[in-house]
Amino acid sequence: MTRTVKLTEPLSRDAMDSLMPFHLELDDDGAIRHVGPSLKKLRPGIDLVGMQFYDVFEQRCRDGRVELARLRARVGQMLRLRFCNPPHTILRGQIVEFHGSDAVLVNLALGSSFREAISAYDLNVWDFAPTDPTVEMLFLIEANTTVTREWRNLATRLDMARSEAERDAVTDPLTGLFNRRGFDMALARAAAQEEPFATMVIDLDYFKEVNDTHGHSIGDAMLAQMATLLTEVMREGDTIARIGGDEFAVLLPGVTSQAKLQGISDRLLDQLHEPMTLGHGVDVLISASIGTARHKRLMPEQVADALSVADRALYAAKADGRGRARHAPVIQFPPETKVTEYMRSAR
Repeated sequence: MTRTVKLTEPLSRDAMDSLMPFHLELDDDGAIRHVGPSLKKLRPGIDLVGMQFYDVFEQRCRDGRVELARLRARVGQMLRLRFCNPPHTILRGQIVEFHGSDAVLVNLALGSSFREAISAYDLNVWDFAPTDPTVEMLFLIEANTTVTREWRNLATRLDMARSEAERDAVTDPLTGLFNRRGFDMALARAAAQEEPFATMVIDLDYFKEVNDTHGHSIGDAMLAQMATLLTEVMREGDTIARIGGDEFAVLLPGVTSQAKLQGISDRLLDQLHEPMTLGHGVDVLISASIGTARHKRLMPEQVADALSVADRALYAAKADGRGRARHAPVIQFPPETKVTEYMRSAR
């Protein structure tokens, strides 16, 4: 069913541009004599005025040029067009004749590819006639985009909050080092990799006396400086943690030599020969006792007790007069044997 449409009363160009922003006018030879403002945006940098209609558009799914005579024969019918040159944006439209004139008005609208066209040509709601159903689609697209963006922002904030909570769960707030939980997780990873590693436990000597004499704020400053010192002495890949009040632990991947552990311990003890300046005019000279252990292999169920070996060496260092390091022999626990059981059997 077709319906012949003729404009019996002339409309101003401004009115047609507002009501039909994608329209164009053809003269009686099929040349374009006016282009609506939104249609211009689909061919940026190209002046369509004066060009032949068939040099700009082609009928979709049909061969041959779209000449004026063929257009006039389809007055009132739905046209399906696309641009001859890329991008081949698909358009739909209708032919309208001017009463008493050979001129033709072609009123166009975006076809099935309107979403791609809106993005490609940066179109917005003001580029469409108020009654164009595309306007409603634009509102829906914008609403969907807004909701999607907010969901993504929320997901990002939740991920950041979760990551921050996970960091807080394994971080000592005073020193910024790992806490005992974080250190145990590093031990578990080392056990899973089945590679040799060493553990080191460091305990500050006479820390209680510093707290009792100068107060807890000075004691906290000492712990923070100790964390900085450990970070400077240890290797980049080592895991450093504060696992107790004045007790620190280090996991050293790949270290199998007692001589290397002694060298690291000596560097740390040498650094502690210099007084710590802790603020408020307080300089404190402290020392530390160190115990180390080397592990050829650690079973996952032995992780919880793995520091017991280095702890035992630490107690030996303290018993020998403090301010020194003692090293346990290389440990390779029998499979499915807990460290505490091994320690009892080794006495």
